[in-house]
Amino acid sequence: MRTHTFLTAWALLLTPALLLGGCGSEATPTSANLVEPVAEAAFNEWATNNGEPYRDVQVTEESNDGFFATVRVFARFRPSADAPWQEREAYIERRQVGGSWQCDRDFRFVLSPGEVERTAEQRHDLCRQLPDGLRPQQPGGVVPG
Repeated sequence: MRTHTFLTAWALLLTPALLLGGCGSEATPTSANLVEPVAEAAFNEWATNNGEPYRDVQVTEESNDGFFATVRVFARFRPSADAPWQEREAYIERRQVGGSWQCDRDFRFVLSPGEVERTAEQRHDLCRQLPDGLRPQQPGGVVPG
C-alpha cells in the first residue's frame, strides 16, 4: 500500500513536467509552416467581410520564435470602380496557444512603400503639368517641379 501511494505521488509530480516537454523545459512549439496558412485564412475571412475587391494576396512570415510570429500580408485593393488598384500591406502578430496558431482579426492595411512612392511621383507629375499660377507652393514661395 505504501509503495502504491509513493508511486502515485511520484507520477503526479512528473505528469506536469512530461506534459511540458520534460523537467524545466518549455512546451514544444507547433510547426512554423502552419503560421502562413492561418494568416491567409484569417485575411480571407476579413476581406470577405470588408467588401472591397482584392487580388494578388501574398503572406510572408517575417519572424517566428515558435510562440509568436509576425506575418506580412500584402494585397492589391480597389476601393471603387473609378479607382486604380492600390498595393497595401499589414503586419499581423500570431500566437501559438494550445498547440495551434491564433491571430487577431484586425487587419490595419496601409499603402505599401512602393505605392506611396508611385502616388507621390504621380502627384508631382500632375503639378508640373499645371500652369505656374495654379501650381501649389511650398513654404517660402518655392514652386515645386
